[in-house]
Amino acid sequence: IIPKLLSELMPIIKHVDQLHNNFDGERKSIFILQHLSGYLPFRRAKNLAAYWATDEEVATSNIIEYANRVGKAVYLPAIIRARCGNETMRFHRYIPGKTALRLNSFGIAEPEYQCTSSTPSGVVDLILVPLVGYNQNRDRIGMGGGYYDRTLSNFDIRSTNFVGLAFACQKAEFDPMPHDVRLHAIITEDGIALKYQIRWTIYIEDGLQ
Repeated sequence: IIPKLLSELMPIIKHVDQLHNNFDGERKSIFILQHLSGYLPFRRAKNLAAYWATDEEVATSNIIEYANRVGKAVYLPAIIRARCGNETMRFHRYIPGKTALRLNSFGIAEPEYQCTSSTPSGVVDLILVPLVGYNQNRDRIGMGGGYYDRTLSNFDIRSTNFVGLAFACQKAEFDPMPHDVRLHAIITEDGIALKYQIRWTIYIEDGLQ
């Protein structure tokens, strides 16, 4: 993140920290799962790439648990070294209770990864993407490493859906960088922001409460 933009986003980051400190973030993460469960591309997806959330991000453990419960194959990102190829991040199959996790250099849990277990880009139907901020055009700001932008650029946007998970307070005004990959949708506790509309309905189904 460039310094000027980071300074503008600091109030948002502090607000998100406050959400988690008073457990409001956990409640809003449940609303986000409810919206996601009714999002048609998610319902149709057989192979889902998620991520193991940090304390500042939308909680994903409940999403991963739900996806497994309804029969979706779940993948988690792993940062890899150059010896595995040109990509710096790839998705690895995650099976709760079976797949070993380790902390990477950023302190984020990721699967134990081997080059031979690479997931072809055509396998994943929908990718959940973490973010620091987003704008009304569904552009996202990450932590500045560029891992997701480089990885998403290898997927066909016609067959793989990119969905950002965020709290509504993370919305900001900014212009994307040339290398930024625009998302198909942003899901917050308030609803689903799509290209042409915002859907506000809360979905409670399939045993979600």
